[in-house]
Amino acid sequence: MIAALAALLSGCAGGTKAAESGLQSVDLGSFTSDADGDLTVPFSVPASAQSALLHCGPYGLDRTGQVVSLRDGSGSALPMTGGGIRADAAADHLALLLPVSPDLPLAGGDWEAGLRISGGQLTVSCGLLYRPVAVDASGGLPTVDLHVIFVGAEGAVSDLNATGATVNAPFQQAMEELRLRWSPALALGEVRYSDLYPEDIGLGDGSIRSAEDLALLLRSDPDDGRTLPLFAVPSISLSPDDPGAAGGAPALPQPGTSRSGLALSVAELESDPAGVGRAWAREGLRAMGLFYPVEADGSTEDPLSDTPVCQNDIDGDGLLSAGECAGSGAENLMWWSGGSAATALSGDQAWVVQQSLWVQGG
Repeated sequence: MIAALAALLSGCAGGTKAAESGLQSVDLGSFTSDADGDLTVPFSVPASAQSALLHCGPYGLDRTGQVVSLRDGSGSALPMTGGGIRADAAADHLALLLPVSPDLPLAGGDWEAGLRISGGQLTVSCGLLYRPVAVDASGGLPTVDLHVIFVGAEGAVSDLNATGATVNAPFQQAMEELRLRWSPALALGEVRYSDLYPEDIGLGDGSIRSAEDLALLLRSDPDDGRTLPLFAVPSISLSPDDPGAAGGAPALPQPGTSRSGLALSVAELESDPAGVGRAWAREGLRAMGLFYPVEADGSTEDPLSDTPVCQNDIDGDGLLSAGECAGSGAENLMWWSGGSAATALSGDQAWVVQQSLWVQGG
């Protein structure tokens, strides 16, 4: 029987300043785009910073923001093609994680990001979070703490709540699978559980059926940026590609935004706890800054030199399947469709998540 993970059963308390989590927060002010939605955001990264995250928003779920140019502390332009930046095109709130890879470590100095937000002229607020010193992992792997927040999960799995989770065998099996899959790069730190009643935030039964539902849920994040929030919900029906998880990559370690954590479905927990655990592990690493080795349609790659990339669409259906990419990416934990064979992490992938702002230390 899998041993229960340590849990602190608590209600949802208010957040604290990011600085209390070992991070530094800089308010960059407001920026107004031109008629095409283009704006330039200058920011400074201290020479001592291990990792940093630029964020701008909110600008509404009906608009999409993306990074279109980036100059580093030496004035060099970073590549925008082939997945050369760690920021997805996102509604409402944009987040850009630095550094990109071991080949492009974070350089201190004056940076400049060019952003484009659809829908014409608007004004957004921007900020910078950074970790001022390296994580001390001299005693072992760096750790990530989790706050699992149950939001109507009992509607899919009987007695799955903050109290029942400690003795729920499928849930604990999924959490053990998550711990195992993270183990090449990270150690699972403190895990605490709490309940959030969906009716208290106007979320029906807790299931995520729209971008509005997801934003409403993630904005309710009760944490302080130190602990990664995982909202366990009955089901998610946003994407046919991965109905088990939803949230931005990277997530934003700052409470109250539509990128503050990720939502995870428990719909398949009893029938496939190990598979659910792998999906949770994958999406947790996406929240820390990893991308899929290659997107489902082959359009974007993660710019890591030791991570296999497949472009072998044999049947021409526009999707790279695990069968088409066996031996060239489908065995990686971050493979877009998951699967029982998707378990490996490369050394560069481990390096990226160890720079994450969610990692403890500093």
